[in-house]
Amino acid sequence: MINLLRKILNKPIAVETVDPVIETIENSLIRILGFMYDSAPVNTSIEGARIYLNVDSEELAYDIKKNEKLAESIEHLLRKSIKHSLDHRVFVDANGVRVQREKDLTEMVLDIAAQVANSKRPVVLNYKSSADRKIMHQTLMNHASVYTKSIGTGPNRKLMVIPEKEKKK
Repeated sequence: MINLLRKILNKPIAVETVDPVIETIENSLIRILGFMYDSAPVNTSIEGARIYLNVDSEELAYDIKKNEKLAESIEHLLRKSIKHSLDHRVFVDANGVRVQREKDLTEMVLDIAAQVANSKRPVVLNYKSSADRKIMHQTLMNHASVYTKSIGTGPNRKLMVIPEKEKKK
């Protein structure tokens, strides 16, 4: 795990620096969840630029499906629990619910991109959370025939998928 982290960050990392940080994050997550649910095992891994914490809890998975902000709030608390920052994003999931949501969003936005490319008409997607919009922006970032743009302000922001030809105007 440490070698993977060194490779990702492209700089030397002392084992004694990373292990305590990940251990602190895991312990903080267990303490936070202990206030809401029965104890559940937490599987931690580093995947790309994420410290991925997957909790084996049906109750948490159900609550995250109902309200995505729950996982984002827990992630915020975990980031605050460590005194120094890593170049990684803390990602809390329960039984793979959020990973599946990312896959579903990716498939949906690719389908919409194909529709926009064929019809040459922009599509505005109703409000999505900032995390959802980021996933969709990243999915279409290098798409050949469409690009994305956020419109609106505050909680009323929407995502617009636009045909490439309009970008050149």
